[in-house]
Amino acid sequence: MTLDFRENGKLSVEDSLLIEKIAPDVLQEYNDFTARFIKTNNLTGLSLLLTGTCRNTYASSVFDIFCKVALLEERIIMNQVPDIIHVDEKIEGIINGVLEKHSLEDRVEVKLWKGRGIAVHIIFNICCSLYFLIVGWLWARVFKLKRQPEKPISYVDTFLFVDSINETGEYADHYYTGHEQYLTSEEKTRKWFAPTLFAVNYPSDYIKLGKHLKKTGENFLIQEAWLTIYDCVYAFFAALFIPFLVHIHVMFRGIDTKSLVDKMIFSDIGSTSLIRAVLKFRFIRRLSISNIDICAAVDWNENQVIDRALNMAFRKFYPDLIVKGYQGFPSLAYYASLQPVSYEMDLNTLPHQLHVIGEIYKQDKLKMFEKLDVKISPAFRYSYLFDHKDNRPEGKPIVLVALPGQIEECRTIIQICGCLKNKFSKKVKFLLKIHPIYTKKRFFSLVPEFDSVLFEVTARPISELFEIISVLITAGSSIAVEAVSVGIPVAVCGNRSGVTQHFIPETVSKKLWTIVFTFEDLEIFLRQALVINKREYRVHEFFQPLDRTKTRELFICH
Repeated sequence: MTLDFRENGKLSVEDSLLIEKIAPDVLQEYNDFTARFIKTNNLTGLSLLLTGTCRNTYASSVFDIFCKVALLEERIIMNQVPDIIHVDEKIEGIINGVLEKHSLEDRVEVKLWKGRGIAVHIIFNICCSLYFLIVGWLWARVFKLKRQPEKPISYVDTFLFVDSINETGEYADHYYTGHEQYLTSEEKTRKWFAPTLFAVNYPSDYIKLGKHLKKTGENFLIQEAWLTIYDCVYAFFAALFIPFLVHIHVMFRGIDTKSLVDKMIFSDIGSTSLIRAVLKFRFIRRLSISNIDICAAVDWNENQVIDRALNMAFRKFYPDLIVKGYQGFPSLAYYASLQPVSYEMDLNTLPHQLHVIGEIYKQDKLKMFEKLDVKISPAFRYSYLFDHKDNRPEGKPIVLVALPGQIEECRTIIQICGCLKNKFSKKVKFLLKIHPIYTKKRFFSLVPEFDSVLFEVTARPISELFEIISVLITAGSSIAVEAVSVGIPVAVCGNRSGVTQHFIPETVSKKLWTIVFTFEDLEIFLRQALVINKREYRVHEFFQPLDRTKTRELFICH
């Protein structure tokens, strides 16, 4: 038996199912490990901005690796010891530790696949960070983007893309969609967006965004315009030295994690992630020094390092301010940082209040931290669901394949769905929706195996597609829970490289959704799902409708 534990390696279906079974217990072990890691190393202040401290399972592979460790131990307990284990450099040390623990180091062959060396990784980090710092600072000054609020303001954390503002200066808000209709003109003037630039990479991106920012009438606090040269230098050297504050390694299941933690820490040296977080802290400090009166603060909260920096800064420089962490999206099953834990409140890395978009998510948060102040706020991004209509056409049912942003996951989904060609193509119409981060041309170049005969590519918005489709096939995307909330059956294509992330709460009936790993799994689910005629509309269980009272509670000074 062979196990492929490389980052993009493929597990057997049996092993994938076993990982899904053990993942909830490993998640708790991972949370405990992180708490011990912070306490043992006495990490405080800016050292809490290291990737390894925030339990962001997208930025760190530690949880995924711990799941693979648990899988290996399960196989050993079941007397199903593998002959060969394929590993990369991240996981090699801890897998050898498992084998030594069980006295199997002479019985199992561990094959190492080498990747980019740590020195190359650090140099790459530093080069990217210097580019990010220099270009951002110059950009804000060339376009003179600094604006000074004159009244007490509501600080609203968000993200800004190249195309967030069009040529006429019109701002398309993708995070708090539709909120302004519930605010008065005076309330709107007091609301200031404080964006983090996202996917703004090339000089042409900065130029385009700068020109459009000059034309917009929206209130923006552009961080780069407030930071000084000293702030940038401070952040750069902080990113070089903070990782070296970690000296002590803690155990996981009696296994030494030194090799894993060392690689995790080294990956932070000079990283843009760490620099962005330190700059966020310095930015809020600058606002305080400049006597900017902030009477309300909303953090788009994923409890990532940048959120930790924001919350620590507001607690330090605006001690009387109540910070509201808004999670304007459904919770992911194994996105650990979305589930705050008690020790994070003691470390001042959490907002004072956590605002979620439905009762089901409130209960989810309180399971992990019962003393957390959780409130329910409008589900701005999902308001279209409240107007949903079932307009499925006569004739062939329509199956929508909604692709994620990760190309490997796209390939997996297309491969599984491609096997349906002979059995369903005459009975079912398949639509394919490419993730918005890709143009059609770019996507086709990355996924040449795409079958244009089976799939018809669509650019129609999800709100329209949901009215006509009978089944949704996707991966770990919030679109899955949007679909089940209006009664659309969903097949989530499982991750064969590790734990499958998904948004659907366990309270949703498995008749309406499932995780599929093979063509056979998908075929069985489709045959069951396509005969469901009556839809169960459950939007209000998942999403809070928009209204003036709750919108003001979130945004307005009190």
